[in-house]
Amino acid sequence: MNKVIKASDIKGDTAYDIILRAWLDHKVEALALDKQQMLERWRMIDKLIRQGEVVRKVNDAGDLEDQHVRYNFSSLVEWIRQGYNVSARTAYEDIKNAKRFFLCCEGTTDVEYSRGVQIEWGEMMMFKAFESGDFSSASKFYKELNKIKGLHDQRLDLPNYDEFVPPSFVITSDPTELGFEKIENKDEIVARILSEKRNGFIDNEAEDAEVIE
Repeated sequence: MNKVIKASDIKGDTAYDIILRAWLDHKVEALALDKQQMLERWRMIDKLIRQGEVVRKVNDAGDLEDQHVRYNFSSLVEWIRQGYNVSARTAYEDIKNAKRFFLCCEGTTDVEYSRGVQIEWGEMMMFKAFESGDFSSASKFYKELNKIKGLHDQRLDLPNYDEFVPPSFVITSDPTELGFEKIENKDEIVARILSEKRNGFIDNEAEDAEVIE
């Protein structure tokens, strides 16, 4: 089970740590202006990475249509640099932090989404390399895609522990709660057993009992 990250778990003092701590503590509005602007850039980068870039391409029918394609990394840097009037170095740092930030905060679902995107892009580049005759690159893409997909990992058929319900135990001094017949005259029965024990009746019965192997 994945551990839920709390604001108190973030101990660093970098800009990333400060923003993440405020995000987890629901105090983003209390951040300094430069940190809020940084988070705004990260949100936009995350959105652009997910949506891709809209370009007009010729489809199989020969018609122009809008298609979502992966943002070229350098194009994304340039978009951030011009859109927010920051340096290329800052844009590179923003991309790195945006990927780390949203994967960290959104958990397993976002990691799986990211893995799916990487597989899709990797397959696209593998097919392009193959079509262009670059079989060496296509082979490398193929091997890396198998690693991302985990096709060579040993899979264990384990139960879903999230659905496991531990057994409950009942501690009681009343045997009837466990389904046994209620004994009305307990004192008389105990006295009779003790009397038979004193007279040797129970011991004789035990000695005469047939042993079953």
